[in-house]
Amino acid sequence: MSDTKTDAPRKEDEKEVEATAAGGGRLAGLAAKFLTRKSLGILLAISLSVHVLSLAVYKLGGRRSVRDQAAEMPLGDFRFLAAEPRPGQVAEASFALHLALLDEVSSLAQQRLASRAFRVEQGVEELLRRAHGSDFDDPVLAELKRQIQEQINRTVELRAIADVIITDLEVRRLDEEPAAIRVTGSAEPVPWSEPDPSGDLQAASPDRQHVVHQ
Repeated sequence: MSDTKTDAPRKEDEKEVEATAAGGGRLAGLAAKFLTRKSLGILLAISLSVHVLSLAVYKLGGRRSVRDQAAEMPLGDFRFLAAEPRPGQVAEASFALHLALLDEVSSLAQQRLASRAFRVEQGVEELLRRAHGSDFDDPVLAELKRQIQEQINRTVELRAIADVIITDLEVRRLDEEPAAIRVTGSAEPVPWSEPDPSGDLQAASPDRQHVVHQ
């Protein structure tokens, strides 16, 4: 009797093991059925794409941080004078100019900016002579900064400028036109004066005129 009772649990355990093995075999069969070489290649390609995308995002973030930390250097003070400003338009502007350099060429850019300092300054001044008062109406001065950036890059023959920074900007607009000058009083000519016998000058009366005898 005791052997019969002991064998019963063993048989139940064996059945559970067989059922588990059968289930595992089914799963393995399903995996072998669906995970073919083609599907494995697709999964591998997706995995590689995710890794490449992650790397690209990381590098892009690194470049942005480099730009945010770009070396800055002052270029000097500059002044704009409008040629023929109209009332209400910008007639004069003065500002300090600074440059943010790309980090990967920062050292070379500083060398060329130092060796070509006068040409850089001359280029900016020539650009300002071609500028218009309306360029200073833009709150962020986007177009003016873009032109300055391109001008300096051409002068140093290098794509070196990450950003153009303008500070201490002072703008003066032309006042309204002054009122026209008006001439008041009589426009009649002043009569001739002639000396009298006593030697004093006297104003000629309207009925007295000089007659030239021929």
